[in-house]
Amino acid sequence: MSGTFLPYTCRKVNECSSQNNSHDCGVFLCYFARQIVIESSISHSSAAVSRLRHQMAFELLSSQLMDDNYLLVHSFLELLMYFFAHKTYIKFRPFHVSQDEYYPNGPLMGPTQVLYTALPAQQCPMIVPGSGLRNLGNTCYINSCVQMLMHIGPFAAFLEEDEDHRLTCLQEKCLTCALGKLRSDCQKGAGVVEPVELIMAIKDFWKDFEDGRMEDATEFLNLMLPRLQQEYIERFFLEDIDIHSQKTTPVCQIFGFYIRTETKCTSCQLTSVTFDHTLQITYPVARIKSVKNGLDLAMAPVEVADYNCNGCFKSVTANTVMTMQTLPRVLIIYQQRFVVGKLSKDTDPV
Repeated sequence: MSGTFLPYTCRKVNECSSQNNSHDCGVFLCYFARQIVIESSISHSSAAVSRLRHQMAFELLSSQLMDDNYLLVHSFLELLMYFFAHKTYIKFRPFHVSQDEYYPNGPLMGPTQVLYTALPAQQCPMIVPGSGLRNLGNTCYINSCVQMLMHIGPFAAFLEEDEDHRLTCLQEKCLTCALGKLRSDCQKGAGVVEPVELIMAIKDFWKDFEDGRMEDATEFLNLMLPRLQQEYIERFFLEDIDIHSQKTTPVCQIFGFYIRTETKCTSCQLTSVTFDHTLQITYPVARIKSVKNGLDLAMAPVEVADYNCNGCFKSVTANTVMTMQTLPRVLIIYQQRFVVGKLSKDTDPV
């Protein structure tokens, strides 16, 4: 390796703030780099991180650094007054936030656009039971999932509103269009309907599908919902759509919600908080007498071994607590009935 290295110095900091969660690491890194470059103190209160985010946004958008006298001591309104006093004009990138969605890191981390807004259940049209679906050879698990979706108010409303897309869709085997057409045929009430086009669309994205082979309804649903999600995003022909905008599709608007996970180190007591988007809650049926008991079990505190703590920098034991940060319009609950190690199901009623 050849070349000339610029001289550098090592600097030891005795009083340095540390983050107390798992989502401020980028803020800390940028702040430390900023302070080192301008040769200023890098000690600040962790509680001031929210105001530090505002300050960083202003500095990036205005292309100038703030005076140290204004560092972390002023409110958001005072920061605005500071920039207007210095005749600095800032143009913010507009964004839209769905009022029914929650973004854990604040509006600056919200979606750049809302792809779809689901109707509240009380505003959805009344669903009239339509025709049944013919079993095309052990396709009962598919029929059960499809009938469930077609009789959920907000999802049925989406399929009904999606008729214009079905008339212009260029995709040969579109699962969303197949579902919409199937619902329309079932609503006509003309005897039993054969879901032939739906099966063709399923074969197109589910390469392991085999005619006549029995599968699990829950596994199929876990494959179908992401496929519907992907198809809806592809309609907008966007090369790089942000993760928060992806959570505004019909599937996420109707079934999606956030789980808040709080993990506390038993050694240094450092608490880490994360938010994860999901479409269902899972719990085993064994020893469960009601859905409430199952939800309590799914959200029960758990002791985690070999947890890599960012506070004491070692493998420790931690306690984890999960809560539902937001509520979906429709909650999907997966009750695990298969017994591990046995070719049987738990048949206890819930």
